Amino acid sequence: MLYMLPAALILFLFLCCLVRPAKADSLVYEDGLPKGTVIGDALSGSPALAPRGPYAIGVRTLHITHPGQVDLAAETNEDPRPRYGRPLTVEVWYPCIAAGKRQACTYTDYIGRSDQAFLEAFRFEGRAVRDAEPYAPAGPLPVLIISHGYPGSRFLMSNLAENLATKGYAVFSVAHTDNTYTDFNPDISLVSAVVNRTLDQRWMVTELERLNGEGFLRGMLDTDRVGMIGYSFGGFGLLRTLGVRLNEEAFSRMAGHADLISEEADYRGDKRVRAAALFAPFGADLFDENSFACIDVPTFWLQGREDTVVPYGPVHGMWDRAVRSDRYFLTYDLMNHKVAPNPSPAAAQKYGFAEGARRWDDWVWNQWHVNGINFHFLTAFFDARLKGETEKLDYLNVREPVGRRCVYSMKDGVPAPEHTYWPGFDPNGTTMGLTLEHASAV
Repeated sequence: MLYMLPAALILFLFLCCLVRPAKADSLVYEDGLPKGTVIGDALSGSPALAPRGPYAIGVRTLHITHPGQVDLAAETNEDPRPRYGRPLTVEVWYPCIAAGKRQACTYTDYIGRSDQAFLEAFRFEGRAVRDAEPYAPAGPLPVLIISHGYPGSRFLMSNLAENLATKGYAVFSVAHTDNTYTDFNPDISLVSAVVNRTLDQRWMVTELERLNGEGFLRGMLDTDRVGMIGYSFGGFGLLRTLGVRLNEEAFSRMAGHADLISEEADYRGDKRVRAAALFAPFGADLFDENSFACIDVPTFWLQGREDTVVPYGPVHGMWDRAVRSDRYFLTYDLMNHKVAPNPSPAAAQKYGFAEGARRWDDWVWNQWHVNGINFHFLTAFFDARLKGETEKLDYLNVREPVGRRCVYSMKDGVPAPEHTYWPGFDPNGTTMGLTLEHASAV
């Protein structure tokens, strides 16, 4: 059919085959993968601090051991408290030397669960160099520790890990033994989560000193600038790490293991943690209401208003009671529980929403946009609180907390008196569905 085409059109098509489109530097990363195609990227329209930072990043897998912990799976009547070295697999992201290396890697995560009908591995790309050498001039780095939900994996929130690492953080994501998709044991998983989640978090903070003194991260970590991020049950553990105590209801439910969740009488939180972000933290009914005043570090809370897993009202009530924390609360209207995870993989679609994509995706909100909003606010929060970049607080201290009420009014680049639009947000309705509250510490 080619002979039927006009000669000019044939010439045009021929030239198109010879000439490659010019690379748009604003749209394509050095690895050639377009922006917005790899988890951890910010989509166009995301707020100002959402895009990746200036650093290429490396990623490595660590295997650490927490000695002397109770082996819940080995308990017997004869030996009700057997001890072992509790193994923890940890993924760490950090600024790296990437010259001559493609900034791309592959992660493996899972659909389903080991105790259910199916467990299927899937792979997805990241913008990191596997086992790269750290970029020494970037250090010593403030540290962030990520604690996943129940169950979860160390890659569930790789979006945050990669994005924040490019901005000059060492980010450690812990796979909590007995609570991952591949080792979930229904006989002990819940007890393990209640007992071990905060212990895992505190041990990870302790291990930072060793990791900073030996191996590939030697001298790269600033152990005086540690922040923590907890999602769902990870948030439950983080509240305990910050000093919130369990109540009598919790001890009653943990009959037989109550001795393992008791704190020392003078425990008021792990003071090595200087700032914390809590995504829909679980367990409001299990905490002593009077102990939230133990939280004396800055906190940033995030939740969907229609959360059916961790009800919104009780979480906001915990935020209200944390009166000694300078704190923020970001609400996503109409959102359920998936305020922190990566977008769902294509492989999950064949299982339908309930059995597949629901692990990652919200039904109403676009998960890529949710990730981008989170990148923006947590960059501002941790940069201000761990790096001392207090000018970033301007992105958090908004004049109008309810996004749908914001007014955009600029005259010659200067905000008019009625201007209340959130700094860094695109003026085309991008604050709709969001509420950002702030309460100062007393």
